[in-house]
Amino acid sequence: SRFPLVSPAKAHYVDISDIDPSPTRFILEATFQLTQKHQLRVVANHWPSLAHVVDTRIKAAAIVKKIALLSKREGIPLIAMGDFNTLPSEDPNPIEDLLADNNMGDKSLPMLDLQHYLGGYPNFSNQGSHFYKGEWSPLDRILMSKDCFRKDSPLEAILSSFGVYAPSYLLKTDYLTDPVTGEIKLYTFPHRYDFLTGEGYSDHLPVVLKARLR
Repeated sequence: SRFPLVSPAKAHYVDISDIDPSPTRFILEATFQLTQKHQLRVVANHWPSLAHVVDTRIKAAAIVKKIALLSKREGIPLIAMGDFNTLPSEDPNPIEDLLADNNMGDKSLPMLDLQHYLGGYPNFSNQGSHFYKGEWSPLDRILMSKDCFRKDSPLEAILSSFGVYAPSYLLKTDYLTDPVTGEIKLYTFPHRYDFLTGEGYSDHLPVVLKARLR
């Protein structure tokens, strides 16, 4: 980053051992010095996969919420991003029930989920960043603390820039079996990296947002 770290980054252990014996990834927190007066806290996420029960992702959400509430008390804007592995249909929903809603006055949910707030990914008709069994899902999100939307926030999100980054080289077109009908259909989907051939990139597409200092 062009901005210096305020202190060493922190890795938060997500303990799901009482639910699932397999470990999951840490949550990474870093705070940057934007200007002489202002800081920005960023949290990188890769929550337990959908092969795990939702309670494992709720544990991850609880850690992010704790960071968000502390950031609010300290007056530091927060952006949480990454692969949350959370479907909108999940109930209970780790994001919508613990972390984020569209009510700026609701202090119990300290963040705003841009994908939900803007009604999807405005620039991408597939409305997802991940493709699996014929369907796109919004697994990759950008969440911002509601304080970022105050007029006195040092950071201004350029909402028109939010979306999925999907240039042609990140995509692949091929025939796949429709999981419902069994028909062979032509699909376009993320070009997953193949470690045997060295081709491809990822089975997820990046989600992007531009922001500027006020």
